[in-house]
Amino acid sequence: MKDHVTKDIKKSAEEEFEIKILRDGTWLHQGSPIKRMALVKLFATVLSKDEDGQHWLKTPVEKGRIDVEDSAYVSTSVKRDGSDIRVTSNIDKSYKISKEFPLIVRDAVPYLEVEKNLEVRIARTHYYDLVKWAEKNKDEIGIKSDGLFFRLGKAEA
Repeated sequence: MKDHVTKDIKKSAEEEFEIKILRDGTWLHQGSPIKRMALVKLFATVLSKDEDGQHWLKTPVEKGRIDVEDSAYVSTSVKRDGSDIRVTSNIDKSYKISKEFPLIVRDAVPYLEVEKNLEVRIARTHYYDLVKWAEKNKDEIGIKSDGLFFRLGKAEA
């Protein structure tokens, strides 16, 4: 009985928070932009994505769905740091492209996989930087960071 009650509480605690993250990284609440970056960063600390692709804001007492057009975050800069490449997101978090934070390409769009199953979409202008730094490896082109090769696409023959 106790497990049944716990499941009911968890299920009833799921809410719709009326928060949406647009493709450009803008966070909306009830259709209006959230202008306070400190509030966006606070929400980001409790943001996650489940294995079905649903994004959630989870606190110890609440759990609510949010709508995300593409990815939770978008790059604001991509820089070379010696032999590494660092990506900074729109919530001012910096990640080194590495085994821990791999670069993946899905439908010709590069993403950086970060914590809690979330992603940083690499903005088009930053993608051009990656292409500028790319090298050929067999029949693929990609970038090297943290001593690893990350595929961007197929090399043309």
